[in-house]
Amino acid sequence: MTKHASSTPSTRSTRHGSTSPGDNHRNAGNGILDYANAVLRSQPAALPAAIQYVTYRYPTTPEQISHYVIHTIQNHYAEHLGRQPTIAVLAPENAFIAQISEAISKDQTLPNGKALPALDHELVWDPGLSVAAGFVVASILEWPTLPRTEAITATLRCIADFYRVKVAGGTTSARSTITTLDNAIAALANGKTIRAKAGQAIIDAYDSSIQLTGNPVTDWQLARARLRGARELDEVFDKARLLRLFHATDTLAWGLSEIWDGEASYPDATGTVRRILANEMIAGRPTEPHPITLMNMHKSKGKEFDAVVIVEGQHRARLMEPTWPALRATQTRRVLRVAITRARHQVILVRPANATPLLPP
Repeated sequence: MTKHASSTPSTRSTRHGSTSPGDNHRNAGNGILDYANAVLRSQPAALPAAIQYVTYRYPTTPEQISHYVIHTIQNHYAEHLGRQPTIAVLAPENAFIAQISEAISKDQTLPNGKALPALDHELVWDPGLSVAAGFVVASILEWPTLPRTEAITATLRCIADFYRVKVAGGTTSARSTITTLDNAIAALANGKTIRAKAGQAIIDAYDSSIQLTGNPVTDWQLARARLRGARELDEVFDKARLLRLFHATDTLAWGLSEIWDGEASYPDATGTVRRILANEMIAGRPTEPHPITLMNMHKSKGKEFDAVVIVEGQHRARLMEPTWPALRATQTRRVLRVAITRARHQVILVRPANATPLLPP
């Protein structure tokens, strides 16, 4: 955390000239493609007017400066283009882009006193793992009225299914976790010792009992909190937290309240949550493009926007680190090239003041 800095956001650009967003067009040779190729190859290059770096320092956060930048370029291009511009906000990690989404969803005041209005936007993300994590939480809501072995087995199966979704998404290393969980389920059924840390953590959580209240929101949080004690459970916990991005919180609460048994449990909570989230996924995304779209950099491929804002975190979601292995650095540069070339007119990179340069001097 950088401590010696002013409390006002730094909008200092590393290019020469005005810090207001540029107005060059991609097909007019604005230099965006050439700069993106230089980032890909890690070669020196002049910074074109269409590329701008905006730095931030503590106590300003990347979420705050992103809010400021989006608001500024939206106003600029609305006047310049005579219409609402399309703006993409890209970041390396889903969780970080979700934090930005939360921040710009409400009015806020920057450390320098500047007031920023909430920004309506669309968040594009892959819900598969979060949905699978939601089924794990729902299975815990059924614990109080199920026999011990049945309850624990159901939750372990949901966790194994979570990792099957990971494998389907290309994370083949998750296969070993699935095997470990399947072995734990078999051991439980045969009365044998469970060696898997995640399996033992779920058993301990069940044996410590869970007292549900009948308030679906409170009980969901109580159930989710049981997902601790092993690396695998921490991962499921983190993905379950992202379910809020579905904007289905009210629907889930209503559905769970209808199946509360009036005493201790939510019978068939897993089936209820599965039906609700399936309906939300069928509803899908809007057919019309949104003026402001937030997404992981990987998801930007094949899309195009008037302006692109690429955001780097202070302690996470970094764009580049000197300690990274060569393969990771190369892969990141490929993704950065894709992200940069999504812009027709302007690219703004929001980075901490101590960020590793993307290009050599």
